[in-house]
Amino acid sequence: MTALIALTLTIHVANIAGVPPAVMRSAQEQVSRMFNGIGIEIAWATDDRVLGGDQHALRVTLLPRETGALNGAGNVLGAAIPGAGTAWVFYRRVEREADRNGVAVAPVLACAIAHELGHLLQRSPQHTDNGVMRKAWSRRDYIRAASGRFQFTVEDTVLSLER
Repeated sequence: MTALIALTLTIHVANIAGVPPAVMRSAQEQVSRMFNGIGIEIAWATDDRVLGGDQHALRVTLLPRETGALNGAGNVLGAAIPGAGTAWVFYRRVEREADRNGVAVAPVLACAIAHELGHLLQRSPQHTDNGVMRKAWSRRDYIRAASGRFQFTVEDTVLSLER
């Protein structure tokens, strides 16, 4: 896919789930590649204080598990609040889905993070029929994620860049 725009997003990840550093680095690298493919550069912030005045700054919190209304909500791997610039990814669910589909955890984590970041770029949460912004992922999608081929589609990009 050809890049449509040039934009840099600053992302701060709070690793409350204790994701191993090697898994985190691998996931961040894949997220960066996915967004670079649509013309968005990702700057990973290590200190959340840098987010204060950055209008393109987003927060992702990796939680060990879901709570509240999402508890028991099937295969939901995360949640996002677009207007607040905040998303959550449920790491134990990511691990479970990776294991269930026989793939490594890092690429599934990357796609879950990219999916939730995609929602943060939307005015209202929407899903598409294909690509990383699909509502429900199939086994084929997990396998594509593991090989780095589960990406943003043109439809995903249009929805995510409508700001």
